[in-house]
Amino acid sequence: MAHQPVPSSQNQHIMILIEEHLTVETYLQLFANGCPEHLRPQVCPHCLIQVMLHRHGKYNRHAYTPEDQSHIPIYRFICPNPNCRKTTALLPAFLKEHHPISFDIQEKVIRQQAKGKTLVQLSGELLRHLGEETPFSITKAKRLFDEALMARTAQGGKELVRN
Repeated sequence: MAHQPVPSSQNQHIMILIEEHLTVETYLQLFANGCPEHLRPQVCPHCLIQVMLHRHGKYNRHAYTPEDQSHIPIYRFICPNPNCRKTTALLPAFLKEHHPISFDIQEKVIRQQAKGKTLVQLSGELLRHLGEETPFSITKAKRLFDEALMARTAQGGKELVRN
């Protein structure tokens, strides 16, 4: 089941969150032959018309987990309403929009920071399996971890922040 969309502004791109608990592996198995029918969006997140959205292609995204990195397909859909015709995509719950680092890694970072580890130590430990060919640098990983930490802090995780 996909999360029901809310109205958007005209210029905002909305992704629909898949509510099923999926790991990268189960996501890849479930989407191996395309988007399952039961996950196809039934409501346009832009105009809120209740209609099954039409398939509109897919693209691949990186997904970095504590164990591995993967390329996962993200399926796109377009609203059939002639007054709308906007596109949307299904996003698995283990990723945040525009962020390739899974929530598993973000959670581990927050927990380890609460125990006193630095972001530099954590970026080396958590991203070691990505190897030297990875597009990630310690600086980029630190920036992404900082953003994740700030987002979690803003949502009430203030007790995890250390100065």
